Amino acid sequence: MTRSVGRTVARILALALLAAVFGGCSDPDESSSPDPATLRGYAEEYVSLLQAKDEPGLRQHLGNEAHRGDAAKRLAAYGGAGWVLSDVSWTSLAPRVYALSMVVSGPADRTTWRYNVEWTGERWIMAPLGSPPTGAATTRPE
Repeated sequence: MTRSVGRTVARILALALLAAVFGGCSDPDESSSPDPATLRGYAEEYVSLLQAKDEPGLRQHLGNEAHRGDAAKRLAAYGGAGWVLSDVSWTSLAPRVYALSMVVSGPADRTTWRYNVEWTGERWIMAPLGSPPTGAATTRPE
């Protein structure tokens, strides 16, 4: 094999390898991609379930089956406290993973809750309390 043919074969193999690697990075099923606008409704339901002290409903809403006690912890910390949701924003951290910020007002204060949520292809799942915090989001993505 001549030197130029060897280089050509090497280039073709390198391009084929790159195509395989980058082709595998794309989302094969775009229909299962999340609609971030649904995070507003997800946040509204979250606050509503906290207000109602609905532990089974909250457990299902959170979707973090590996942390079944998480709903009870949230209700102990925030349940029925008169929270009113005033703003929801989110920032994409990775494909299907978002930092969700909820501005809520209670009887004594106004605060921002920040949680990571992940789209499973069917629904949102919220990271359990005590998860590492995310960076602050200052604007809503467009």
